[in-house]
Amino acid sequence: MPGTGNIGVKTPVQKVAAVVGAVFLLVGLLGFIPGITTDYEQISFAGHHSDALLLGLFQVSILHNAVHLLFGIAGLLMARSATGARAFLIGDGTADRARGAPAPHGRGLPADLPEALGRDA
Repeated sequence: MPGTGNIGVKTPVQKVAAVVGAVFLLVGLLGFIPGITTDYEQISFAGHHSDALLLGLFQVSILHNAVHLLFGIAGLLMARSATGARAFLIGDGTADRARGAPAPHGRGLPADLPEALGRDA
């Protein structure tokens, strides 16, 4: 049947978006597991006053975990198309910049990453 040869073939940007989405989902789930999250009984709903730490390192709250879960689900769903995957990855980067996280460029990422994402460097 013509046109069915590419079914199930994922572009590099789709693969990256799926991995990022899966990591967000995993981090969101792990944030709700006592033992993996230390001082779990001290978890707060939101804000910077939670004493719960994912892996004993990263401060988490119920809202923070829920946002990770939502980003993970969105990433996995948007990774189903190259356009959606690209939008997810760009949107995720934009959200990071908005909250003050440093840009990842020059931190061991492949030099051809912008090309893999379908945009000019």
